[in-house]
Amino acid sequence: MTKVTVVIPTANRPAFLRAAIQSVASQTGVGRIEKVIVSENGGNHESGRVCAAFADRLPIEYCFREAATSAVDHVARLFDEAEGDFLAFLCDDDWWMSGHLENSLGTLEKDANAAAAFSASLHVESESANAAEIYRPAPLRVAAGGEMEPAWRALARDQVLAAAWLCTPFHFSSMVARTSALKRANALMRAAHPNWADRILEAGLAMHGTILYYPQPEIGIRMHAGNWRSGRKEAEMLASDREGTRQVESLAGQAGLDLAAFWAERLPGVSPAWRNELANRFLPLLDLAGLKKRGLHAALFPSKRFLAMKIVDYYLSRYLRPWIPPVLLGWHRQLKRRAG
Repeated sequence: MTKVTVVIPTANRPAFLRAAIQSVASQTGVGRIEKVIVSENGGNHESGRVCAAFADRLPIEYCFREAATSAVDHVARLFDEAEGDFLAFLCDDDWWMSGHLENSLGTLEKDANAAAAFSASLHVESESANAAEIYRPAPLRVAAGGEMEPAWRALARDQVLAAAWLCTPFHFSSMVARTSALKRANALMRAAHPNWADRILEAGLAMHGTILYYPQPEIGIRMHAGNWRSGRKEAEMLASDREGTRQVESLAGQAGLDLAAFWAERLPGVSPAWRNELANRFLPLLDLAGLKKRGLHAALFPSKRFLAMKIVDYYLSRYLRPWIPPVLLGWHRQLKRRAG
């Protein structure tokens, strides 16, 4: 039976780390875990005591980084040092549902051409929250061929890169990968901005095999003040998002893939609701000039009314919303629905 190494990078979050490790210990496939590597990069020795509490339940190897490094470099080093056939990744502030590891390993073993497996995720404040949002972005769903049944899907390279052009298709904490493919994709992540490091890694994995995707959530993503994006300025985030888009497009071009042509073929058939979501991604990342240059303008905006509404909505959300009276915002939403 194939074994898996679980990697958990942590940085001064012992309380969250305890919940993450507990979710690993509660896996139905816990017997398939060869070792759990927990690497402390934030200078807090309490993480070592958290790991020691699970020593009788999990084969934990604890590493304390005396010289802290960047978050991206920390993860990249762990991937470079990885051994074994499979690696499962978990952020220290997230957790797995009990069947995640067994489900992912089982489907990977059935497909020798697959580089990695991912699932949808739940964005939630805590394990005990009453409400959550499923992360299943529209670019991924459309690129994959539409709404998906609750079963594993094998996604080809062009589908994953087309989705990664516009967003991060999957959450890092749901990744179970073939170590050989992960090591080859790791070089792309090493030079990445933290905002799109996982995005380019996922695109890189797709260059080395199919990506298996389960559209039902199998992981919990804790939304809290310590999330990397929290408190970042909008201009900074937009600039890094655009750089991630350029990097994915460059990677696709090196492989002979035309992402604009991919989307030009699919956009005419999408529903108004999905077209609206896609426009919300395309417009900030490529702007009108970039869309026209790539021949996507007419396919994305079939009517002048829809284009006008999206432009107004874009500038409202970025600059004007705090100063617009609620009655005018309501009028704008009605016009958007009619234009959709």
